[in-house]
Amino acid sequence: MQTPLTAFRCATDQGPAVNNFDDMHPESEQTGGFYNRFIWDGTTKIAIATSNYVMCMNAGDSTTPAVFPSQYGPPLGIGFQNSSVRIRDITDGTSNTFAVGERAWRFADLTVGAGTVYAISADVPALSQSSSWNVKAAGTNVLSLTYDGPNRSDFNRQHQSRGFNSPHTGGLFFAFCDGSVQFISESIDQRKGTVSSSSGVPYPQDIVTNTYGRLAVRNDGKVIGEF
Repeated sequence: MQTPLTAFRCATDQGPAVNNFDDMHPESEQTGGFYNRFIWDGTTKIAIATSNYVMCMNAGDSTTPAVFPSQYGPPLGIGFQNSSVRIRDITDGTSNTFAVGERAWRFADLTVGAGTVYAISADVPALSQSSSWNVKAAGTNVLSLTYDGPNRSDFNRQHQSRGFNSPHTGGLFFAFCDGSVQFISESIDQRKGTVSSSSGVPYPQDIVTNTYGRLAVRNDGKVIGEF
């Protein structure tokens, strides 16, 4: 029997070493039959190693831009479907751009299932790669966005459960593209001007409207506020 990987765990997280989360888990806010942390062998769901660290794919409140660029425009973060971002592509500066952030097994009153070491959903064989809903379901195992702020559980709960969060009091840790690690406070500028990425406002101007969102993108050219 193989020992599950443990290198990608936060010491304060209380989730299982082998991730058995799916959207039928008690107290889960995620819905749709796709959001789970399993590999599918054609017959059964196989739980794989839990990870508390996921890559940043974009700012905003919807995973759609990062997985369906033909309709919504290109993602602006570091990790996304078929990504190949290089240092030279991070024109906002590596010290101003998120690479990896935390996601807890549970925070506040939300059970969100952390992440895994692979971006694979149990339903992958049945997923249409032309569908943003289906593609993003698998991607959320290892990817996240800023949504409406770090550690939010009081607003937009279904989406926030796919965001960055942790059991730490007051915020969470991010690794930046220059290799540094910083604690980002829950009080960071995060909601001012935020609107839906499907609101009709040209993408990405509608989602990169605050300090938290600007740290999530690599090349928007906007000034980063204090954080």
